[in-house]
Amino acid sequence: MVSATAFYMDLKNYISYGSKALTEFGFSNQYPQGQNLNYILSVPLNSKGKVSGLELAYQRALTDHFGLAANYTYTDGKQTSGVAPGGDDRLVGTSKNTYNINGYYEDAHFSARVAYNYRSSFYSGLDRSTAFSQDSIGYLSASLAYTYNENYSVTLDGQNLNNPTLKYYALNSTQPRAFYENGRQYYLNLHLKF
Repeated sequence: MVSATAFYMDLKNYISYGSKALTEFGFSNQYPQGQNLNYILSVPLNSKGKVSGLELAYQRALTDHFGLAANYTYTDGKQTSGVAPGGDDRLVGTSKNTYNINGYYEDAHFSARVAYNYRSSFYSGLDRSTAFSQDSIGYLSASLAYTYNENYSVTLDGQNLNNPTLKYYALNSTQPRAFYENGRQYYLNLHLKF
């Protein structure tokens, strides 16, 4: 199977991020009797946006038991309201490029799958009036399953097998914000049906 799909979405109730000035009465070491203090808050805002793109997919059985499936998506997203002049019009969470590649083996009792999922960097929002983004990342996962009969089966799943580092940046990659390693995860499941 080979398929291609073009899409367009007009977002009417999109939640974006912006800054809001606020004045509150408060106390500090400098003003122990209190005074009006000015704050700039990063807050969610109701806005509008649009997303357009293209999806491509391919799936094929290579032999009686082996197969391959892959897909790719290109996305162009923009915030269309609530953007300050010269401001950032990127949609939160929108990667330009994503793809998935899956290889599999299946017979009457045994199955195995290996998958790699990738997404390019994307805008994550505002923190203290500064934009921050998540860097591109790819995940490798695998699954093994054995079915003894209709009542007994066992599966072993592995996620994050390549142990990727999740990276967040401020304005660009020279301004790191946070790095996370979630580690490899393994799940062994025994299924019993009576």
